[in-house]
Amino acid sequence: MRLTRNTTPDGKCKYAIVRLDKLRKLPGESEMEKACARALDDLAAFGILEYGQPGSEEECFVLKLKDENTAEALYTYAEESERSDTEFAKDVRELAERSYKHPLRKRPD
Repeated sequence: MRLTRNTTPDGKCKYAIVRLDKLRKLPGESEMEKACARALDDLAAFGILEYGQPGSEEECFVLKLKDENTAEALYTYAEESERSDTEFAKDVRELAERSYKHPLRKRPD
């Protein structure tokens, strides 16, 4: 199995990040804030949006390649994946390499 991001015609990943922290900083009654809130409500109504709340079935943890700890986490993930899916493990290892070489590596925020 390949990573979804490597198999879609448009090259987009399985997931996208919505920076809710930045959304919360928008002025409360601005048109942008209202449009974003409507969009998120619509996505949630169609079952497309998952907030990943702790303890939920959709709980998740996002890693950005530029975070300094991501490469090691992905190398470990690839190693564990190797046991069941070498093609997937290869894709993850390539992500780890790109993370390790990322020009903007930094401490995660």
